[in-house]
Amino acid sequence: MKLALFVLNLNWKTHMYGSIDKKQMTCRISWVILFCFCDITFLLSQEQGKFVSKKLENIAFQLSSQYQADCSVKQRILLKPLCPDKQIIVTTDLYRTVNHIGFELFDRTVMEQNPSPVYTFVERYLLELLLTDNDEGMRHLLEESKVMVRLGQNNRLLTHARLLSVLREMNSAHSFIITTDNSRYTMVWYHDKEMLFSLRFPIQYELIWGMNKVEAENLFYMNLENYRLGRRPSPACIPQSLKALNDSCYVTGEDFYGIEAISSSQYYKKGTDGKFTPILDIHSPVESISNLFTISADERCKVQVTQCMYGNRKNSFELPLCELVDYCKNSGCDVYVGMERSVGNHFWGIAFMVNRSLGYNHLLYFDTDIRILLYPDRYKMNMQLYGFVPIHNLRNLFGGQN
Repeated sequence: MKLALFVLNLNWKTHMYGSIDKKQMTCRISWVILFCFCDITFLLSQEQGKFVSKKLENIAFQLSSQYQADCSVKQRILLKPLCPDKQIIVTTDLYRTVNHIGFELFDRTVMEQNPSPVYTFVERYLLELLLTDNDEGMRHLLEESKVMVRLGQNNRLLTHARLLSVLREMNSAHSFIITTDNSRYTMVWYHDKEMLFSLRFPIQYELIWGMNKVEAENLFYMNLENYRLGRRPSPACIPQSLKALNDSCYVTGEDFYGIEAISSSQYYKKGTDGKFTPILDIHSPVESISNLFTISADERCKVQVTQCMYGNRKNSFELPLCELVDYCKNSGCDVYVGMERSVGNHFWGIAFMVNRSLGYNHLLYFDTDIRILLYPDRYKMNMQLYGFVPIHNLRNLFGGQN
């Protein structure tokens, strides 16, 4: 805005007082460039010190007030008074917003090769435990977050001193395993085949990410846009085993979500050359619409999304449907689709993006004209998106079962 006003002012003066010689013009352009640089530098400096969640901001405040540590920028810090042998790692996103603070316990290469939300949670949570005021405060935090800690084979009582001792012992020579029973994660460290330490905690995105629903909803669109910037469409992979529904339709193995009407099935047709291709045909509307979600089969179809958030907040945006679906899949979601009803060429349905590793679901209520397959420039899908929703009774959410 300041740049626009400055240039407008320069043009107005040129009009009023006649032509400006080259020397004057060069001087003024130099001032414009310098002015822009100063503004950008100021904006970048303002970005520093931001956090993706209130929890991370509180951790940073504690480390700053108690140990004079600056956790507003990406870095590694060794705070000997807190833990002499373990660095604290601070990471940021593309916008220099701090998205993780914790003890550096895991090899970053291992984390990239075997992605799991467990790693950063454990690093942050153990730091949180050590930052509590006393042993009673530590036990209160464990009880509040429903986390269970086991120290050694004899399950000794957790104290600050014992936790610090375990942290100092942890190193790359120790093996660890991560298991889940679909409701909780368990991470166990071993030393010479003897259990050193274990942490058992619920599969809840609020606990694992360290943020509430509002914070998660606020990040959804920004993370979606970041994904879109780097997205590269990948060729469709035809499943090896397909079941013939009839002479013209083949389907993948049926995987239902709660009820049979909501499935992750993909539908294909077999050409005269024996090759299978996804069904995208107005004469097979249910199969075609399902494929738009389960296969991301058409890059041309666009969707107008209204993200409905806590506190009656809303955010509207438009994008290709395949980019929204691919983002959810890339975030760890499995896709399930169910059709509710149809009137003429218009169809209504719901898609579930189910993230079992973090314990949440995105609900995508949609309606579309099937002719979107023929004229994607003329028709758009409409959608209401409810993010991070726990689902207890699918039948109440799925109108087709009423």
